[in-house]
Amino acid sequence: MAHARTVIYTYLIVFFSLSASAQQADADLVASLQESPVDAQLTALESYGYRPQELTTPEERQRVEQKLREFARAQTTRECDFSQKVGSRGNKKSIALYDQIISDMTPFILQNYSSDCVANLLTHYMAEKFRNPNQLRYNINCLHQEVNAQGETSYRSGYQDIRCPRILQEKGLFERTSAALSDALFHPSSNLRVCAGDDFSPSSFEELSEMVVSLTENQAQIEECTETQVGQTRPRNNRDYSLTRNSANEYTANIVIDFQKRGENLSNLSPEQMMERVRTCLSETNQLYRSSNGEQLNLNILSPQDQESVPEDQRLKSHSIKYQAAEFRQNSLAYMDTISCSTIAHEVFHLIGLLDEYHESGDGSYHDEATGLSLFDGSPEIEVARANGTLRFQPTNNLCRSIPSRPSVMSKHNDAFQEVAGVPINCRCREDAHECRRVLALNNPALTLLQASTFTFPNFESICSLDFNYGVDRYGSTNVSFDFNSMSPQEIADFRAYEIVSNTPNEVIIQKNSGADLLDPNNPNSPFAVIYPKYYRCSCAGKNVEDCESKLNMIRTEDLANYHVPFCFREMGIVEDNISNADIHGTIPIPGIQEMQITQSEDSYSIIPPARNPGSPLLHPAHMTFIKFAGCRSRATKYRTCQSYAYVNDCPGRPAYCDEEEQWLMQEQ
Repeated sequence: MAHARTVIYTYLIVFFSLSASAQQADADLVASLQESPVDAQLTALESYGYRPQELTTPEERQRVEQKLREFARAQTTRECDFSQKVGSRGNKKSIALYDQIISDMTPFILQNYSSDCVANLLTHYMAEKFRNPNQLRYNINCLHQEVNAQGETSYRSGYQDIRCPRILQEKGLFERTSAALSDALFHPSSNLRVCAGDDFSPSSFEELSEMVVSLTENQAQIEECTETQVGQTRPRNNRDYSLTRNSANEYTANIVIDFQKRGENLSNLSPEQMMERVRTCLSETNQLYRSSNGEQLNLNILSPQDQESVPEDQRLKSHSIKYQAAEFRQNSLAYMDTISCSTIAHEVFHLIGLLDEYHESGDGSYHDEATGLSLFDGSPEIEVARANGTLRFQPTNNLCRSIPSRPSVMSKHNDAFQEVAGVPINCRCREDAHECRRVLALNNPALTLLQASTFTFPNFESICSLDFNYGVDRYGSTNVSFDFNSMSPQEIADFRAYEIVSNTPNEVIIQKNSGADLLDPNNPNSPFAVIYPKYYRCSCAGKNVEDCESKLNMIRTEDLANYHVPFCFREMGIVEDNISNADIHGTIPIPGIQEMQITQSEDSYSIIPPARNPGSPLLHPAHMTFIKFAGCRSRATKYRTCQSYAYVNDCPGRPAYCDEEEQWLMQEQ
């Protein structure tokens, strides 16, 4: 099962937008897919603890409804015994199988049951679904089978909405119903609560999980759901990793990685050097992997050799990662040898089991069937695959994915790291990028920043209005400029991107310089030309801006250069330097950076911006619950449910709470 999951996961990665031919390939692929026979889907549901309506007789429904109404008079769990079965002799079934009936009667249950009986129902209901050691979404009816050129069979799980809509519908019904019962107990509201009160056992979702697991009689689930105590190390998620609890709120995830060179574009780095690259990145950034509830996670990477002394039946799974000196879309099992630190962290968390929390743009992308690599449109590798007849299209299939507004290591991970640390931006001038070298020849960091960033001060244009006439008042002209050709070296060195020219209690006037007209188009041999300053009046009078006075004070007191987001300006022939930089240190996020740091040479520059929000979490509560209990299906239930819809485009059974991150992501579960 672990191997099958790896194959499935490899095919789950989706990519960038492509051409009209790619869209046609998408349409052709989807058109070729067919729904599994409904009878096969219904049979599969029964084997996983579901009794679909199509198979439920009127007599069955009557008996189940009658039993559920009888339990309304119960005061103790003994009197509402949901281990009882209903039906005729020789064909009795658990009440917990009947999702539609339980869903239909949920209002009656919450209105008339004691809290103990609601908890007892929920315990048996969840246990019935978790008895099967396999996950319903990996049922063969939901997978799309492919045979590659080498005759190897693989399966995609990204088309569940097409392959098994009836299974998804029933699964979604269980997820919505169990969540409603759980919320009524543990997160009651005026609209969703147990009317009989809240004094009941279990008193927490943790206790409920323990009770569910004990009923499943599944030893593997019991192990996965057992909490790691301080000083203990426990395997997690079918030995994908192990978890060590260092103290009450600090954990270490131990993951085994086996690096192997891949393909014709062999890297100059050895597997040992790639291992050191990853270990260096994570050891420098471990302090950043915190959740909002105060828990700390460290990532510890082991090699297969580190496990040689461990008994074979106790060893962790070894994750084989191929790497090479080529440019392609990376995933958790395929790295470029210049992979950046923030991407390493994102991909390692995939190995633990966390999934992406962002929408892929476009229609999809190509991959090479022979290598398994995802290829950028226009790359040399894509032409090789096309010539070899191994080029395949992978359509984007993630319209039902849950997308949080808060960045994290799984959602816009580059932005998330920029929130908590200074992330180096390394750029270099291409050979033909003369304009780029002219800028760098000034050796003025402020000027470099103007040419290589976007200004992002919050609500700047709402607070500050452009004053076209201020230059007349100050300089006697509206056509004010700074001519770098006539400025002395000291004047150039003293040049700043911003200057406060007036500061009164109610208004700040700033001079904000622009780099747009830096070079003289009429004199290409002249190294530098002119910059035109612009003047802004900033005030809160008559402005409907949230926290306006606070932001105005920031304009008065802070270095506005820190509100520039740096990038490599391709229009000037500037490209990212990570490709030529084999040193991981150039990409490691650095905590504690308080102001913009710029270093440059004649043909390259590096900018390290300050953290936007130091101390903010890279992980959220549901992430940590999942990491602590990754293989336990009765923990992080809402998170798992919403993530199960991450690779489908049609999701009528998807619970509404998957659009409310406070429920599926920001709660411990």
